[in-house]
Amino acid sequence: MWKQTEKTTILLAVAYPATLQLFQSCRYVFSPLYCSLAVTKLMELSPCLNVHLQNFDIHYALLLDRFCDRQ
Repeated sequence: MWKQTEKTTILLAVAYPATLQLFQSCRYVFSPLYCSLAVTKLMELSPCLNVHLQNFDIHYALLLDRFCDRQ
């Protein structure tokens, strides 16, 4: 369940900008750890996804700006 949910959420958020709202929701529906792991996984997948998706860098930057706590 974890792996399927993680993969689906990440791919949707990257492929469809409107579903970035899903990650806003995840801060409340899921634990902060879930969000952190999702962003980490996205970073791992980015080289592959960047080849296939237009404007991936923009989506990726938005994701990091909104959901990565910069310390």
